[in-house]
Amino acid sequence: MPFITQGKTNIKYILIVIILAAIAGGGILGYMQWWTTRQEEKLTEFPELKILPKILDETADWKIYENKEYNFAIDYPKSWYAYPNQFGGLEEIATFSETKYKQYYGTEDHKKIGENYGIVHIEYIKNNDLEKQIENIDKLIKALGRGPISKIETSSVEEINVDGIKGYKISFSGKGYMLDEDFTNIFYLILHKNNEGTLKFEGIFAGNNKEEYEKYAELFNQMLSTFKFIEPEKMITKEESCVNSGGTVETSLCCESASDLPNSCLIGACGCSPENSHQIKICDCGEGKCFNGTECVVSQNP
Repeated sequence: MPFITQGKTNIKYILIVIILAAIAGGGILGYMQWWTTRQEEKLTEFPELKILPKILDETADWKIYENKEYNFAIDYPKSWYAYPNQFGGLEEIATFSETKYKQYYGTEDHKKIGENYGIVHIEYIKNNDLEKQIENIDKLIKALGRGPISKIETSSVEEINVDGIKGYKISFSGKGYMLDEDFTNIFYLILHKNNEGTLKFEGIFAGNNKEEYEKYAELFNQMLSTFKFIEPEKMITKEESCVNSGGTVETSLCCESASDLPNSCLIGACGCSPENSHQIKICDCGEGKCFNGTECVVSQNP
């Protein structure tokens, strides 16, 4: 049916187009309304989302062990002891246990601790080759696995990241490591920030009840989750000590044997003749005071 016939508009055609458009438009609107209603119904099918309660930090009330020589800190259970050690030629930093003991961590000492126990040792190794250290531990595991009284049941090596530093966790378990008892042994090897050595954390957990002694292993893993390196304390210079305690740094003729910022509380540092003196820095603390090498103090000399 032509839209225009002999110069005239075909009214019937226009009416048909309008009717079809209205039907199509009504169908689209109806479908959109149905779809929107369905989506709202779907949303109500899901249960209300609940905010999970915050899990309390199980280590919040633990003690903090800080080592300023190796610049690290680690938390440990409040019922445990932490004490420094130098055992058997090892460069031991500290030992942690629920029961304190005094000597090398050998068989007899472990017997004194109890039937099911956990002990943690921290050692500094002057070697930054982590792969070599893993190889050495692997040799230990294989040796234990050959028996005759020991038996290795499981072992694993896992690469970890502790406080942004590369490390490894080595675990193995079995029977007869130290005594005729079941055990789990865990090593954490963490490359020290100085890149010259490795911090080795060793946990020994053993006894006749695996469920009981592995509670200590879980505490050990929690301890390592708190590990962090700490910034070394800034060394305060003598000049800073002088100024911080109210003095001023100046130059003066003092005895040739004297160095910068001598202890002016002692008589003689700057009492030599000019020909036996040289220019050095001194701390002028003002009238009635002297510099003792650390700070300005009230002079005891008349």
